[in-house]
Amino acid sequence: MSALDDVVEAIRAADDDGWAIADRIANIPRRGETGYVTNEGIAKYIAGKLPIEVSAGYVSKMRQTADAFPAGTRVPAVSFSAHRIMRGDPKRLIEWAKKHPGKPLTVTEADKLRPKSSR
Repeated sequence: MSALDDVVEAIRAADDDGWAIADRIANIPRRGETGYVTNEGIAKYIAGKLPIEVSAGYVSKMRQTADAFPAGTRVPAVSFSAHRIMRGDPKRLIEWAKKHPGKPLTVTEADKLRPKSSR
């Protein structure tokens, strides 16, 4: 099974698990690597296999989130969506989590926590 097919299968089985999808997108080769596929190419491949619309922007955000928060650095009480919002400043989220252990962070709170320069 190809890395692209892994993404399609993750979307089919995800039950809204953003990490499963993001991690598989992050495993697709990047520019300069053998087998490189653009974000647009990934989006078109997914749309050709599933009855959904996926944009290159979505693919990019998923990859950036998985890159910013590799397994082992993710905050368990914080949703994937809040991690996605904080992908531009992962250290800020980690620091917040240390100050508020076990506390969930809503998307609205994550948006307020995010630096204004990354909005």
